[in-house]
Amino acid sequence: MRVQEVVDRREIEAILSEKETSPSQKTERVKKVLMDYRYPRMSRIEERFERKKRELNLPPNVSLHHPPFFEGRGLKIEFQFETMDEYRSVISSLSLLDKTELEEMLQEKHPRS
Repeated sequence: MRVQEVVDRREIEAILSEKETSPSQKTERVKKVLMDYRYPRMSRIEERFERKKRELNLPPNVSLHHPPFFEGRGLKIEFQFETMDEYRSVISSLSLLDKTELEEMLQEKHPRS
C-alpha cells in the first residue's frame, strides 16, 4: 500500500479534519490507527486487555499495566495515595479484586503448555 493510500483512508482524514482536537491528540490517534493497520493481532490483544481491565472496576488512583508489546511476564499494578486512609482504601479494594479475572489476564498472555 502506498503512503498516499494510507493518508487518504477515511479514518485518517476524519482525525485530521477535527477542529477541536489538538495536534498532539491528532498525532496519537493517527498513530493508533496506523498501529491497528500494521499490527491487527496486537490491537486485538490490547483491546481485550483494556476491556478486562475496565471490568475489574479499579479505583481511579489504581492502574494496571502490561509489559510493552505484551513481551515479558507479569502485570504491574500501581497506585497513588496521599493519606493513610487512602492507602487503606486502595489496599482494601485491591484485596477484593476478582482473582479469576486477573488469572485469565495472565493466562491469555502466557497460555500454559
